[in-house]
Amino acid sequence: MLSTLAGLTRPLGLAVAAAVVVAALVALTSGSEPGEDRPTRWRMVVGMALAPVGWVSYVAWVGARRGSPLGYLEIQDQWGNGFDGGWAFAGFVWHWLTGPGFVAGLGPCAAVAVVA
Repeated sequence: MLSTLAGLTRPLGLAVAAAVVVAALVALTSGSEPGEDRPTRWRMVVGMALAPVGWVSYVAWVGARRGSPLGYLEIQDQWGNGFDGGWAFAGFVWHWLTGPGFVAGLGPCAAVAVVA
């Protein structure tokens, strides 16, 4: 339910939905836990199905408002946002690492290292 609400606030809520789906898949495929009953498994499946509903609803709403199924992507393009494979991020970090704010450039590098 909270994943659905997260998706309604921002499309980045899809990341929350993905986490819910992955966690449920791991739980469902790892075998039964002692005391786990069928209703618990059923609730996980329903949760997996509902997790992305907020995101889908948000993107559909934006598309309806724009009159295009790709309305959200069109807005992102107008803002200059898009997927570039990480080049913009690399340029941002490089700017800080080669300038007077070297220490500020270490922060994103550390964050990427922790995630990796």
